[in-house]
Amino acid sequence: MIVGAYQNDSNGNNSGQARTFFNEDILAISSNESIVNTALYPNPNDGSFTLNFSETIQNISVSIVDITGKILSSETFLNSENIAFNHNLSSGIYFVNVNSKDSEATLKMIVE
Repeated sequence: MIVGAYQNDSNGNNSGQARTFFNEDILAISSNESIVNTALYPNPNDGSFTLNFSETIQNISVSIVDITGKILSSETFLNSENIAFNHNLSSGIYFVNVNSKDSEATLKMIVE
């Protein structure tokens, strides 16, 4: 994630700062329970990847979101332990949102 601040210096010229932050792990878990041992591989990938869970998860929804927050894909699966995806995605950073009845997680994915 890059965070920046725009400002003018004392001469009225445009200037500012930008800082870059990296996190290779799950970015957010917003419930009392996380989805047990969720793995996304390979990462980085070319748009083809697999989600793997340590146990079968029922009624799971997976969405792929770009860096601007636009939902590019959203699918629901009834009983899954492994889910394979093959999407035509441009190079960049994406977020894979995984939601079940009791939990959700967001994983960062890089497409090369």
